[in-house]
Amino acid sequence: MTAKHHYLATMPGKVRAVTQLFFFPASWVLTGLLLIHGPTQALELPGYFGELLLFPTLQFQHRTRSRDKPGIPKNKINPAIDLFYTARIKNFLILAELPLSRKHQDFARLQIGWKLQPDSRLWFGRYHNPFGYWNERYHHGLYMQTTIKRPGIAEFERKGGPTPIHITGLLYEKTILTDRHLIDINLGLGFGPSLEAKKFKPMEVFDPGDGTHRLNVLGRIVFQSDPLVENKIGVFSGYTRIDSNRQSLKLVKQIQAGVFARWQPTAIKLTIIIISISRLC
Repeated sequence: MTAKHHYLATMPGKVRAVTQLFFFPASWVLTGLLLIHGPTQALELPGYFGELLLFPTLQFQHRTRSRDKPGIPKNKINPAIDLFYTARIKNFLILAELPLSRKHQDFARLQIGWKLQPDSRLWFGRYHNPFGYWNERYHHGLYMQTTIKRPGIAEFERKGGPTPIHITGLLYEKTILTDRHLIDINLGLGFGPSLEAKKFKPMEVFDPGDGTHRLNVLGRIVFQSDPLVENKIGVFSGYTRIDSNRQSLKLVKQIQAGVFARWQPTAIKLTIIIISISRLC
């Protein structure tokens, strides 16, 4: 199996074949049309079908030293589309995010939830680890990001990220809102990634039985002084047990903890993140 189709292997055979046959030419056409018409398109679906947002991106890469590695092309164009869907039927909630690119077609998030109270929700499914600031703030592919690439500490597992980004399990969210401040609380319990070769591999939606995945515990509290201004400070922590297929390293225990602050006195935004990761083998 080539690296190009590595992530297609987790999809059922018929879905994988259709994706390979139709996605690549269709993504070029759809991404081009969306970029010409407008960067983001929202489709309001009738009745209880919710809302579908499309976030197209088009990346061009030029490598100045590609001749040193004959297998790497000098120029490369990467079209991608991030599909983001939400729906609400009374207290029942649905959230799904599906990034589509050349190398990756799997749900980044697939959650069903229940609105317990006006200020609290309980989710089940695959969600983004509320780790730090970046992973919770910038969800929708490259479109919402303020940089070309994600910071290394918040990089996705399939690209060699050092922390679990995708968790499958339960996520509790609560928002405490007053006239003077806002407090967000996130508590999660779910299955994290396994360690294969040199990368973490999260539990796949299309093949949840692939690999061995252990429970993770995580939490985050964010204080916002003014509900109308995004100046905030937060603390977070998580504990992860990760199985490995290496002979010399069978189990990794990882503790993540940190604080972050975001301050915008004028048009300049200042974000400070301090993260500590301890690995107990």
